[in-house]
Amino acid sequence: MSYKENTKEIDIVYQSKENNTPSQEFIYVVPMFPYPSENIHMGHVRNYTITNVITNYLRLKGKSVIHPIGFDAFGLPAENAAIKHQKSPNEWTENNIAKMKSNFTDMGFDFDWSTCTQTNHPDYYRFEQEIFRKSYKAGVIYKKSQYVNFDPVDKTVLSNEQVINGKGWRTGADVIRKKMPMYFFNMKKYAKELYDGLNDLKKWPKDVIEMQRKWINYQTGEYFRYDINDNQIDVFKGKNEDNCIIIGINHAFVETYKNNDMDFQNWLNENEKGSVSQKDSFKKETMFDTGLYTLINQKKYPIFIDMNMEDECYFTKRKMTGMFSKEIKAINSYQGEFIGLKDWCISRQRYWGAPIPMINCQDCGDVVDENFVELPNHLIPDVGNALEKEKSFMKCVCSSCGKEAFRCSDTMDTFVQSSWYYHYYITKFFGAHHGIIKKETQIDYYVGGIEHATMHLIYTRFFHKVLRDFNYVSTDEPIKKLITQGMVCKKYINQEGKQVSAKMSKSLGNIVEPADYIEKYGSDALQMFIMFAAPPNQSFDFDDAGIIGCHRFLDDVYRYYFEENKAEKIYSEDKCQETMKKMQIEFDKEFETRFNMNTLISKLMITFKMMKKTNFINQNIKYDCENIFIKYLEVFAPKISFFIKKNIF
Repeated sequence: MSYKENTKEIDIVYQSKENNTPSQEFIYVVPMFPYPSENIHMGHVRNYTITNVITNYLRLKGKSVIHPIGFDAFGLPAENAAIKHQKSPNEWTENNIAKMKSNFTDMGFDFDWSTCTQTNHPDYYRFEQEIFRKSYKAGVIYKKSQYVNFDPVDKTVLSNEQVINGKGWRTGADVIRKKMPMYFFNMKKYAKELYDGLNDLKKWPKDVIEMQRKWINYQTGEYFRYDINDNQIDVFKGKNEDNCIIIGINHAFVETYKNNDMDFQNWLNENEKGSVSQKDSFKKETMFDTGLYTLINQKKYPIFIDMNMEDECYFTKRKMTGMFSKEIKAINSYQGEFIGLKDWCISRQRYWGAPIPMINCQDCGDVVDENFVELPNHLIPDVGNALEKEKSFMKCVCSSCGKEAFRCSDTMDTFVQSSWYYHYYITKFFGAHHGIIKKETQIDYYVGGIEHATMHLIYTRFFHKVLRDFNYVSTDEPIKKLITQGMVCKKYINQEGKQVSAKMSKSLGNIVEPADYIEKYGSDALQMFIMFAAPPNQSFDFDDAGIIGCHRFLDDVYRYYFEENKAEKIYSEDKCQETMKKMQIEFDKEFETRFNMNTLISKLMITFKMMKKTNFINQNIKYDCENIFIKYLEVFAPKISFFIKKNIF
């Protein structure tokens, strides 16, 4: 019987594998957890194959490892799907999670399922509300008004992705920019520590470090103070080349300036339509020339108001010329710091998320809700925020005065959930159900896409420092080693009739389903191909020939162990033992340095070819070589390796 004919029995035997039981001292290998979007795709396969391979190698070396899994279960896609299918987001989410769990099992990923976490479960977000209360009371969270995308027909806030050519995705109505009060994490308070801490992340990719440096944008330089229409305004001048001054639309100066300039008021009204972050559909420019300018070292600097900026105010370089109508002079100047990092808005005017534990009382104003606020998970959303129509949720008693009040209907940004989930995995693994139980926990290996280099990874670093300051954790940084995976691409024919490569996408029609390849070639061949195609940090084109080659190799291995080996014997036992040792050294070298795991699969293939053609005289040597080979093959092909070990060794 061939390997292909026996894959179902191999799967059954693999399911009998004992669960992992690590000690209190363990190596922590964490993949970025998935959003439950029905069946897994090839991007998921690559992400979890990488951490599976790392886990298998470390366990081969006798290390205690925890390899967790969970689901980023709140978010807008579930709410949109619920509207479309007229079912609750909870039902849609739970169905998708069940599918993905089945997919993960089919792939043979060796997850520690006792860690499995869903962010939509009350036991999970209960702790987030605890952190919110402490942060609000400590001034780490505050409330202010911010522009949002508002659909006047649906009467709901839209994400930037839901604004198409300046119109709401569902109603087609002109979207307006509307100021709404929302809650923010004060990230600027931690900006210098976040910036300086990048120097300590020795095992992070350099490009990620550089992206975070630019995102945080911490500088020191000179501030020039001006008085414009009785408004004091401080403008930062750094060391970079500049030719103008930019003032963000949310700067306090703008509120008074618009009352004194009708041209600006008209420009502002025109720009009220469209997405908050994308103004390319507007009739007017996104920069307004105030006509004001300042003179420094005989150089004129025009002053512009920028619709795309928030409350920043600084000298910069732009390709534009001012009117230079009126000069303003600096009152004085002083040395100071500039922080480009924005405070983190965590308010979302949507139903499917973790409730924000705040109460609005007519007498007391905004009051912290000291009780746990559970999200009703049975609602079917339609127009607006479904929570606002749920009287049993909205009505409450003020924590301060005891009078009737109303709950905040906003829910938390899902980036809050993804900023600490790795702690909760450990909590669950050791049998607890709330908060953080191991203060010293850090991720030893964290694997995910480079698209998360700024927002998710900066939010995670920030949240970890907040947890530290509240004495929940005892370390400064959450992640020791970061591995950013490349994309899985596939060639397709574009509109010009040319064959081009692009990331797999339904819209491009270049998607391949993992289930089809598991059925045809087995999950081991798929995992092995994913690792053989390119180093983890590089993108590659999915190619059927590659997976067919890996399948043939595994079939050859299967036949070697279960059928008579008729290959010509041309190598000595000593030569085979020497090759085995070199292979093991190569494994250690790659996992400790470059992580070019594709080269290790080549080593396995070369070593197997030699073993197959070795003239074994001593049966003990033969046993040792075959045993060593299958242990190292298990790093990349766990199912067939476990089956062979179970039946042979």
